[in-house]
Amino acid sequence: MTGDTDIRLRLLDNVLAAAEDMTVGKRTAEVIVGGRRKLERLHVSGKVRCAGKGSGKNGKWSYNMADVLRHCKRRV
Repeated sequence: MTGDTDIRLRLLDNVLAAAEDMTVGKRTAEVIVGGRRKLERLHVSGKVRCAGKGSGKNGKWSYNMADVLRHCKRRV
């Protein structure tokens, strides 16, 4: 059992390391973490980094994928 846990943790670390340089849009991030308010709280607390809006008035929000995945809502 311990060997399975070690492998799972190593794989999770690999996924998060790969996602560190990726971004995800605001709506997708909301779905992953479980809602708009939760995403806002995570952003304000500094737990989820945001690259901010793109250029222009109507730019899109980009959130760090690894941070979003660390706080994903558990699906049953």
